Amino acid sequence: MSCHGRTTRWCVSFVWVLTDWDGFYQAAADLAWWFGFSPADIDEMSLEEILQWQQQANRQIKAKYSKL
Repeated sequence: MSCHGRTTRWCVSFVWVLTDWDGFYQAAADLAWWFGFSPADIDEMSLEEILQWQQQANRQIKAKYSKL
C-alpha cells in the first residue's frame, strides 16, 4: 500500500485523514487578518511559506505587537 509515485484511492484517503483542515483554515484566517493577505495570496503560498508567516505572527504577538 505504498503511495510512492502514484495516486491511489488509499493514498488520497490517507492524506485526507492526516490533514488537519480546521487547523489549516484557522491559520489561513489568522494570516489574512494579521498581515492582510487575500485568500488568493494564501492559496499561492507553499506550506513552508505559510508556516514561516505563522511563526512570524507568533513572534510578533509574543512581542506584544498589536494591530490598530
